[in-house]
Amino acid sequence: MPAYEYLIIDSAKMRNYLLSLNHPHGRAKAKWFAGIGYTSSNWRDLDMALREHAGKNAWKMVEQSVYGDKY
Repeated sequence: MPAYEYLIIDSAKMRNYLLSLNHPHGRAKAKWFAGIGYTSSNWRDLDMALREHAGKNAWKMVEQSVYGDKY
């Protein structure tokens, strides 16, 4: 991934959607992430894991959107 060290991961989206057991669309993801040890209380650990993953693995751009490039 180009310049993965500058990857922007919105902390509010991670805590309030991806790791929220109360969010109507995110809660299934939150349950899965909780099963591997990531919760809203340790969201920084997931942030670091995602950055590490981006730096160690090959990426392919799938599409461009109004929100940015999707990999």
